[in-house]
Amino acid sequence: MSSKIENLNFELQIETLPPFLQPSAFANYFRYSKSKNIAFVGLKGEFRDFISIDFVNIDAIKYESRGLFFKGTHLIPAINLKMEYGSIELNPEIGEYKGERFVELKEMSLTRFLKKPVYTVDKKKLLGQTSDFVIGIEDNKLKILAVEIIFISEIQQKFKKTSALIPRNRIVFRNDEFIVLAKYKE
Repeated sequence: MSSKIENLNFELQIETLPPFLQPSAFANYFRYSKSKNIAFVGLKGEFRDFISIDFVNIDAIKYESRGLFFKGTHLIPAINLKMEYGSIELNPEIGEYKGERFVELKEMSLTRFLKKPVYTVDKKKLLGQTSDFVIGIEDNKLKILAVEIIFISEIQQKFKKTSALIPRNRIVFRNDEFIVLAKYKE
């Protein structure tokens, strides 16, 4: 029962504003699907995506710079960040990834975790698939706070709910799928 209250409280905190208002000033989180709307103060180009080596942590920010005769992709570590007034402020002293580290990271986009199947902990029930993430800053680093799941039609019809936010401490990523740390109650 307490976990259900905790989940509802978390969902309420994240979903308090109507969809036509973008959180700012006091918000310290945002949806991945809306990340193109976030202002990145100190970014020397246009935001493209987040880089994540493993689920939960966001390791770098991928952006693109353009010049008169060139276009380049860059990665900057997602550390020593602040979120203020609806924008993310980068530390100007942090350098970019270059060389082998750049090549290793540049294709590890956060989008690779989207549209993945989500099962119960005992793997007896497919719940749905991932559709979005809630991202926030903790300890000056970007992290995934929650995962949005779009339920399969059977669950949608039975419980009259199309999706749910699962806190990151209740879900893990293994073998190209997500596992919710819970069993399905019939």
